[in-house]
Amino acid sequence: MTFSDSYWEWHRRLEGEGRLDHRAEDCPERRGVDLQRWTPGTGWQSVRVCVR
Repeated sequence: MTFSDSYWEWHRRLEGEGRLDHRAEDCPERRGVDLQRWTPGTGWQSVRVCVR
């Protein structure tokens, strides 16, 4: 998974407005994002997706 350049542009904009309390360079989402996945055999599971 990758975030587009516009994602980080929005992140910096929200930083500048004081709506985020961390810099884009220090964003926890750079380490990965938890998503929910459903399969008939296991039901809902939380899955960590790494960001490239």
